[in-house]
Amino acid sequence: MSHVTLARGGDFRVALEETEVPPSSLYVNLAAAYWRLGNSDKSIHTLKRAVAIEPINENAVVFLADALHILRRSEEAIPYLEHLTEYERASERVWSRAARACLDAARTKRNDVVLLDKARIAMRHHLALHDHAELWNDLGVVEFFAGNKDAALRYFSQSLKKLDDLRKDYGLPLSNVLVLAIEDKRYDNAYAVSKKYLEEHSPDASKAYAKIILQHAVCLEARGEWEEGIRVLEDALRKDVGNLEACVEMLNQIVCYYAFVSPQAEENVEYVRQLRTLIEDSDGDLPDIVVARSTNNIAFAYLKAGNAADAEALLPRLSQAIGKDPYSTATLGLYHLIKHGDVKRTEELYTRAVSIAHDKTLKNRIRQTMHFEIARFLDHTGNRAEATRRYEKVLKLANGFDFLNSQANKQLARFKAMPRRLDPPQKK
Repeated sequence: MSHVTLARGGDFRVALEETEVPPSSLYVNLAAAYWRLGNSDKSIHTLKRAVAIEPINENAVVFLADALHILRRSEEAIPYLEHLTEYERASERVWSRAARACLDAARTKRNDVVLLDKARIAMRHHLALHDHAELWNDLGVVEFFAGNKDAALRYFSQSLKKLDDLRKDYGLPLSNVLVLAIEDKRYDNAYAVSKKYLEEHSPDASKAYAKIILQHAVCLEARGEWEEGIRVLEDALRKDVGNLEACVEMLNQIVCYYAFVSPQAEENVEYVRQLRTLIEDSDGDLPDIVVARSTNNIAFAYLKAGNAADAEALLPRLSQAIGKDPYSTATLGLYHLIKHGDVKRTEELYTRAVSIAHDKTLKNRIRQTMHFEIARFLDHTGNRAEATRRYEKVLKLANGFDFLNSQANKQLARFKAMPRRLDPPQKK
């Protein structure tokens, strides 16, 4: 922390012992020493003692808010920040921490409206002090999570215009504008905008640039250009994305695609290995939801490659998501098919996944995947008639995966080219 001056070891304790009522600044320095040594619990405890002595010590409160943010415990900082803002109304860094803490806490509580409103108020106070382009983007984020998409778009656009006028990179607000466009299924528009940005800007290590690459690939896939979308992501990875979370999300999309079209291909085995290594070595640097999604995709890829044992080892990590997350629930369904040949249980779990999916396209794609996987299983067990019926269902679902439709058509054509089976002779 730039605002903390570290002293030599031992100086703090001597000063604390010799002072009848130690000033809070000594506790702040001691907390900094604990933090540098990796003892976050003692650091937080010491910072709280500093704030208890002097509640309006800005350095102490800001340090505490930053430390709690890093530890993903931002909500604990809110009372200290709120108290400080009653006395210190002109500090940008205090208002910025208050807004961040309230937004973090709101996200952990399913976008709690009270906390989102507190974040909104803190950001407006900050804007009144300094009209930052980045703050308009952050205000847009609050409105997005509050469900006010029109307001969110207005603020993202305001941020983008201000940055462009200043000849600064506007990738961050643009990526948020693209989120709204993709959510509204305006893929052609989002494709054109992302394509123009990527053509006009050199690759960099920013999270925004990597996110726009991901969004561009999503648009390509939505337009039916799956192979081109995967090529874009593979090219980005070869150039080194520079952002861990973006790299993991790119690998997630690539792994899922190859799991469907060529699960045993050498390149997908390598992509799965890379993805697993990144999430296992992340040491808390990735959001929990990203780790969970990656774990599920790795298990899915193992199952598609016929590797039920490695997939089974990952299933305990998905247990909390079963029945709540459609992807993990569907993966468990596939496991029961690959490992046990239990079509009934498989269909039950896929049906459950459909019921909790959030939109019609996803529901149909889960149904399509279920019919496709069961058709493959039935084909391998010699039940061609039922496999044919399942492949035909794959083709009937709207907004399904094009590559699954293509594979289903190939299998149906293969069935037609095979000699017709005669029914077994009946006893008189």
